[in-house]
Amino acid sequence: MKNVWMLVFFIVLLTGCTNDKPKPEGSWIKGTSPFFQEAKIHAAEKKNSKMEVNHFVKNNVVYVECLSSDQSFALSKKARKKGDISINLYVDGKMHTSDIVTAAFTIRDLSKGRHHIRAEFHTFGSKESPEAAEWNVVIM
Repeated sequence: MKNVWMLVFFIVLLTGCTNDKPKPEGSWIKGTSPFFQEAKIHAAEKKNSKMEVNHFVKNNVVYVECLSSDQSFALSKKARKKGDISINLYVDGKMHTSDIVTAAFTIRDLSKGRHHIRAEFHTFGSKESPEAAEWNVVIM
């Protein structure tokens, strides 16, 4: 009986020590894809800007996340207060979506190929806004 328990323990120990980890379907743009030259878009590196934009591509959907340490997004379009940020989104130079009030959003149904995306930030009730962020994505 003792040998059976030792055998079970040994098998469990060996099966837990593997290096085969599944790869996710999408990948964060951290230099893993040869199609992207920028891992993160740091609009904060420009003057008067404190907005960081990250993006993630999966299939034909681009997931976008905007981070700011000192500015906030509105709870809704109707509940805006002075200083809240909204985003106008351009894909390939054409307006895609205007007045986005959430910090995270998706860009859906992009056609196959390379696309240039620009996010322009607007601060409600103020002339000072973070610099626009631009990046390229490739949809396969």
